[in-house]
Amino acid sequence: MNRKLLTIIIFILTVISSCSANSSTDFSVSISIPEGVLTSGSSSTFNAVCSNVPDGSSPVYTWCVDNVSMKRESLGSYIYTPEESGTFTIGVMADCGNITDWDEVIVEVETSSWSQTVSEADDSTDDESEDTENSLRIACWNMEDFSISGSYTAAAEFVSSEEVDVIVMEETQSDDEAGLESALKIEGITMPYTSYCAANSGEDGFLIFSKYEIENTGKVAYSSAVDPVSGDTMSFAYHRPVYCFEIVFNEHEVVFYVCHLDSGTAETDQKRRRAQSSALRQYILSNDDTSSGYIVILGDMNTMGDGINRDGGLIGPSDFTDNELDFDIKGSTVDTIGTLGHLLMKADSDSINDFISINYSLLPKKRTQQYKTSTYLSLLDHIIVSPSLYEKCIASSLKIKTDWSSYSDHYPVVCSFEF
Repeated sequence: MNRKLLTIIIFILTVISSCSANSSTDFSVSISIPEGVLTSGSSSTFNAVCSNVPDGSSPVYTWCVDNVSMKRESLGSYIYTPEESGTFTIGVMADCGNITDWDEVIVEVETSSWSQTVSEADDSTDDESEDTENSLRIACWNMEDFSISGSYTAAAEFVSSEEVDVIVMEETQSDDEAGLESALKIEGITMPYTSYCAANSGEDGFLIFSKYEIENTGKVAYSSAVDPVSGDTMSFAYHRPVYCFEIVFNEHEVVFYVCHLDSGTAETDQKRRRAQSSALRQYILSNDDTSSGYIVILGDMNTMGDGINRDGGLIGPSDFTDNELDFDIKGSTVDTIGTLGHLLMKADSDSINDFISINYSLLPKKRTQQYKTSTYLSLLDHIIVSPSLYEKCIASSLKIKTDWSSYSDHYPVVCSFEF
């Protein structure tokens, strides 16, 4: 071959290679920041804008908050709901196969006026003054089997500092009653009424301590229940029952339903939670006055959101909603709503009897368990009340107490009701 022609060919190939390389390196992503002030407890949408995307490629985005991976998906938007005020870094990596780019922005989050009222992230005890003589203070806490050293003392100190009248604890054993009773005596707290309910398997039961007499205790137990979405019959032979009891406060009867729904991210786990919550909904509708009675459903519901990466895997349909991109209660039919919708009595056309999850509604997306990878996956615990009891809720008294994180993998939830 002519040497001159060979030189020209090499030159042309070099130019083509260079252009190709420049085309690859020109691919970029940038984050579009939402307008307005970001506030805690409110949602804002961040968008990824890509330039010079190679033909035939569709970027996959990995969104991060403070270098913690939150979501990987093909959508170029991320809905961010900060739990508290402060400075946060929002980052996104756009991946087009052999080409990637990264962008990040630093955002300032202010405390919302509602957060200031409710003390969303405040672990102090200076709530608005309550009429303690006429207010009933209720708490629930998954104690992780009291397995952490000092947890009896911590639980007693929590009851004392928060002036709790009734505390419901999940993941407990029968011998935990004596340990907590001793710790309460040291704190000078008198809670003379106790009750324990074992799980069907004999482990991880419920322990209740109360300043008021515990009456009409019983199990809402079923060997199986139907998942209203799939129609599958789910077995509960070895699972935890729902425990019910009543107290009388200021001549008002308050009915409690204590839950620790099935855990897990598999489709079977979510079917079981829906079946459990649907069966409980039907039981309550048949046995209680849901519109005018004072009813509490509380405990560890293990409610989890859609499409969130946990330990490398994606979970199935949401416990919160029928819309995988919206962390909210949607749908009004029995075959579309998730676990929480059934617990809120929303599987019918009658909104008069709809219950309210207080911490889900008033402290939106405030995590109750210490998973750090996702707020959605960590809103597991709820205090859910009937409409009549919600009218008596003291909003400023509601707390998710993160300062007790050393003694369980869950945080206690506590709220007061004035009669």
